[in-house]
Amino acid sequence: MGLARHASSTENNTTKLSERDARNDVACASLRQVDIFRTLPHAELHHLAEATLFRKVNSREMLLGPGTAPEYIHFLIEGAGKVSRTDVNGRETLLYLVKPGEVFGAPVSGKPEADDDPTTVVALEPSIVGRVLAKQAEGVLGNTEYLSAVSQVMSQRLRQVEERLDEMTTGLVPCRTARVILRLCNEFPRALDCGTKVDVLLTQQDLAGIVGATREIINVTLGAFRREGWLDIHQRYMCIHERDGLSELALS
Repeated sequence: MGLARHASSTENNTTKLSERDARNDVACASLRQVDIFRTLPHAELHHLAEATLFRKVNSREMLLGPGTAPEYIHFLIEGAGKVSRTDVNGRETLLYLVKPGEVFGAPVSGKPEADDDPTTVVALEPSIVGRVLAKQAEGVLGNTEYLSAVSQVMSQRLRQVEERLDEMTTGLVPCRTARVILRLCNEFPRALDCGTKVDVLLTQQDLAGIVGATREIINVTLGAFRREGWLDIHQRYMCIHERDGLSELALS
């Protein structure tokens, strides 16, 4: 009887270890997709995976904002997110989109961001996100490499914000909208028989936040583009049918 119980206990422990190893392998594979962890040796990646929390989120769920623990570095594994700011009048400016493998909310040397930072990150579709303490990521990468990686992320984000602000102030709304749609088509393409689908679910309000216009004006502009045969909306996703017309307008 005692030997039977011992054998059963050993088998259960082995099963638990196997399940834990399997979960860790999945976590390592997920972390390998993240830009700043891509080249880590397996041992370091394994150590980081044990300290990482993954979670599934719903569309339009807040990923980062007021009240979010500031000492964590966050990253997107699957899905898409938007980073935006809302002014005192409630007008949202969409700064950039987050794609799988990209980092957001990365404190430098464990220093938290300001509590009054108006920047928020929201999932645009059902997504999988991960987070790990910045000091643990720094411990695995090394102080210098971590700072270099975060600095590169911040520099890239700054360029994106500058490009978006320039995009919002150059040209009339139809011209700006055409430029934004073409850029989104290049960043989130999915080939279809009818054209190229922008494979991220954006509302007209989201598009207005990128273009720097009101939702009503975006609605009218998209209607004009549809009448020209340049694009259509299929199951709430934009599909580009004719790039030449959009490209010509974008350059005007």
